Amino acid sequence: MLEPSPRTPTEPQKLASILTIVACTLTIFAATIVLVGLGPALLFAAISIVAFAAWLLTTKLSEDTGSSILSVYLLVLPLLLALSAARYSGGWVPLLEAHQAIAFTDANWFVLVVCAPVTLTLLGGYLISIHMLAGKFAAW
Repeated sequence: MLEPSPRTPTEPQKLASILTIVACTLTIFAATIVLVGLGPALLFAAISIVAFAAWLLTTKLSEDTGSSILSVYLLVLPLLLALSAARYSGGWVPLLEAHQAIAFTDANWFVLVVCAPVTLTLLGGYLISIHMLAGKFAAW
């Protein structure tokens, strides 16, 4: 009997990916409720549920998970940083501070709007590069 190659995901890897996705999604959902409010948290939950369903429907255990999408996925990083810079220079910090329950300063805006998405994007790229199925969820 042939053993699966390291590039071929197995059933335990799929379970580990599902548990990782659920844990990260619930943590981000709870943090969004606390920091921003229920409306954005529900929007995040809806988007996450659609992405999770699409990921479950399109991910097969027999396929390679990442060689073809990693370079395109990593293109998201400079685009995300450029979008964050444009938002900052456009005056989003005072706008968010005026309309949100928490006090948005330059420092916590940088952490929430720049560092957190970039870190999650890098985590997704890492998961794609080591051929974990959760990486494809990040691409969704």
